[in-house]
Amino acid sequence: EAAEFASGHLGANIDRIVRSSTKPCLVTPQTFTPIERLLVAYDGSPTGKRVLNFLVDSAEGFKDIGIHLLMVAKSNATKSQELAKAQHQLQQAGFNLTVSQLTGDPEKVIAHYIDKHQINLLLMGAYGHNRIRHLVIGSTTVQLLRSIQEVPVLLLR
Repeated sequence: EAAEFASGHLGANIDRIVRSSTKPCLVTPQTFTPIERLLVAYDGSPTGKRVLNFLVDSAEGFKDIGIHLLMVAKSNATKSQELAKAQHQLQQAGFNLTVSQLTGDPEKVIAHYIDKHQINLLLMGAYGHNRIRHLVIGSTTVQLLRSIQEVPVLLLR
């Protein structure tokens, strides 16, 4: 509730809750917008694969929604094979997909993609790295939550 008041601190409570939860966590803005387009931020990690499995297991709830599958790499090193497997898994579940692979800083590229494609819900794995890396480098999850405060984010651990 206090996110607008203290957006610089956004993440401390969410961090504790999501890291300790075995269930998906939904972080939402105060205003509701109907969900028409869902972005799956996929990185090929074990958590990313859990995100895909969650989506497939919940397929009935997402059938009428446009699904975007996005993989972002920090360099030109590609994970095309991982993205192709994810695309195949979601298509087998009956989803009609828009698939993209982009290069750049993940939190900036994802935030830009959300704005450009008018995404209404972001589905992603949370905190894929350990706490030491989080303290030294920061967290893509927290950075995204800070930069896209108007879009709900469904986080899976």
